[in-house]
Amino acid sequence: MTDRHPDESRGRPAGTRAGGDGLRHALDTMPQAFYSIDADFGIVEVNIEGARLLRRAREELTGTSLLSFPVFAGRGFEAQLRRALSAGGPLVFEEYVPPLESRMEVHTWPAPHGLHLYLSVGGRRQVEGGRRTANGGDGDAPTGGSRLLTVVAERLVDAGDRLEVLHRLTEVLVPELADWCTIIVPGDDALVRVAARHVDAARNELAQRLVGSYPHVYSGPSPGVVVYRSGRPLRMSHLVESINKDLDDSIASTAYGRTLRLLGDGPGLITPVIVGGAVEAVITMTRTTGEDFSDPDMELMVDVASHVSVALMAADHVESQHETARALQAAALPGTLPDSEELRLAAGYRPASGGGQIGGDWYDAFELESGKTALVVGDVAGHGIGAAALTAQMRNALRAHLFSGSGPLESLNQLSHLIATQEPEALATIVCAEIDLGSGEVTWASAGHPAPIVVRGPGHSFHLTGRPVRPIGWTGPSPADGDGEHRFVLANGARMFLFTDGLYERRHVDLDIGLAHLMILAEQSFRHPGLGDACTFILDGMPSQAAEDDACLLVAERQ
Repeated sequence: MTDRHPDESRGRPAGTRAGGDGLRHALDTMPQAFYSIDADFGIVEVNIEGARLLRRAREELTGTSLLSFPVFAGRGFEAQLRRALSAGGPLVFEEYVPPLESRMEVHTWPAPHGLHLYLSVGGRRQVEGGRRTANGGDGDAPTGGSRLLTVVAERLVDAGDRLEVLHRLTEVLVPELADWCTIIVPGDDALVRVAARHVDAARNELAQRLVGSYPHVYSGPSPGVVVYRSGRPLRMSHLVESINKDLDDSIASTAYGRTLRLLGDGPGLITPVIVGGAVEAVITMTRTTGEDFSDPDMELMVDVASHVSVALMAADHVESQHETARALQAAALPGTLPDSEELRLAAGYRPASGGGQIGGDWYDAFELESGKTALVVGDVAGHGIGAAALTAQMRNALRAHLFSGSGPLESLNQLSHLIATQEPEALATIVCAEIDLGSGEVTWASAGHPAPIVVRGPGHSFHLTGRPVRPIGWTGPSPADGDGEHRFVLANGARMFLFTDGLYERRHVDLDIGLAHLMILAEQSFRHPGLGDACTFILDGMPSQAAEDDACLLVAERQ
């Protein structure tokens, strides 16, 4: 590696702004109008281009129905938006707009409050050429480019992070537009290749070896670097030949050139992806068939890059929310668990499969002034930052009530009153227990939460019974009268398992089946003398399909 381009700061070209200036800035630099609307079509968020299209100041648009403007007043547009609201996934449609005397292409995808949508006036690009006709029809078919853009939008809309966005993009571009492609992004000292794909399976394995290898210095002559610095697309008749001309005779350059030749030479098209004014990725595509990239190809890739830009912004926003939620959730979990000769404790947390949002599952354990040990497991409804913040609030409030000597039932009632007053939309379930280390007596109560499981040894487990009180924050009718606080003695050597329902609930599967599976694993956990190992054994042993929600487990063993 050599020195970076002299005008660059943190590996970005001179005159560009980093993509971290915020989602609002990124949306405002979009060339398309963007709207976020609720289920009644009221505008929640709008970018500068969206406000310009409606010819109103942005601050005047919040809460106004999108359908109240002439541009969107047609019955067809309303019907399409209603279809998008019920689709549950991304949707692309076109509508003719009489006030503009033009067609409008609209891309929608679900939002927590309704829909996100962005649009382009002028309709879909028509793409010519055999391979570029994505439906396999004649070269002059108008649906090829449109279908490709739809596929790109659908593939990228729910990507979890930037790398996933770019990897999914290569799966669409090859073989739709190219025989092989690579994507580079700016790093600290050089441009780094993060994704690659080849249409041929054997050569695809070779292409994958380029990922993370052979970085491009910012001052170098490589076509991808040139596009990164200029921010403009570039076509070449012989991409590999052009790159090899500028390689030196070092071992690394020789190996890189040999790899490119094996992947295949031919016409190339290199396109920048710009986010918030900065080039955040460069897409290089090559055709080994010798078929040149046309003007419509270049126009199509500009549209593709725009889709990728939106997907990268969305991934940044989601990841930022995840990081905040993870930090809040970590603050809601105890750094250490109490350790004594009379009682051993272990706990574990399993996130939902598929990298979903952080949920509201949590656990706590601490010593009380009475000498007893308090154990708590809870599940706050919802996901993301709101659920994580509420989890921390509940944990701290419940700790205060328990530490004051209120006991499990009264502490849960006081917490429920607090949440119903301060957070009227919040709902949670919690199971709370206090263990007398000397006698082994356990006093416990449940606010709508699954009762603990007690295991005395292999083949000897039971699910505690006892009437729960209403969930935390619930203001509806109370259950039938009764104590709500229950007692039993945890025998020497026995284990008690407190858990959230995400550990055993499975879609379309009877709850008793999942619970029975959990009880069997709890019995088998005695094969693991170490409580930490036993906890991991159970978390890993539940069926993978059950990981549709996050889950936590707290295990206590009386010595």
